[in-house]
Amino acid sequence: MVNAETALSRYDGGKEEAEKALLAVFEITNKGIAHVTKHIKDNPDHGRLIEIASRGVPSLVVSYLYTPLGLAAPNCKLSHRLREN
Repeated sequence: MVNAETALSRYDGGKEEAEKALLAVFEITNKGIAHVTKHIKDNPDHGRLIEIASRGVPSLVVSYLYTPLGLAAPNCKLSHRLREN
């Protein structure tokens, strides 16, 4: 289990933005991934927040899966689009 504070501490940006990003991911996935495009259309900010969350999730996977198993971390940097500030 990963507590909220630990998850939020893995993001490079501000804590409030990271929290909103994770909440957006939970909200969208809880309503169904099959309808993700509708949610992004209804709330355009979700697309940006999903992108932000996608940058922090790999760090959590490395910290709580790869490292405890003694495995090398994969290269999980996004390379297709740079983050807009």
